[in-house]
Amino acid sequence: MTQEECYQLGKITKPFGYKGQMVFFLDVDTPEDYEELDSVFVEVKGALVPYFIKEININGNKAVVTFEDLKADEAQALAPVPAARPAART
Repeated sequence: MTQEECYQLGKITKPFGYKGQMVFFLDVDTPEDYEELDSVFVEVKGALVPYFIKEININGNKAVVTFEDLKADEAQALAPVPAARPAART
């Protein structure tokens, strides 16, 4: 998967609390459409890496996201970073 095959969904801005949760700014017209979001792609060292979502709580254009297998110390190192989703294929 490359950046050209994706669209930017928003930005993971900062850790939230001490349990590895993250604040996610959704740069979309209707954030509520993403309440069932199960994963996002994040660029890590030049490669897109999938991060699977365990829980997402959306409030306006911001969400608190719990990623599977992301520890608090890893969350500190992750933010801030853009998050992407695969573009729809035609």
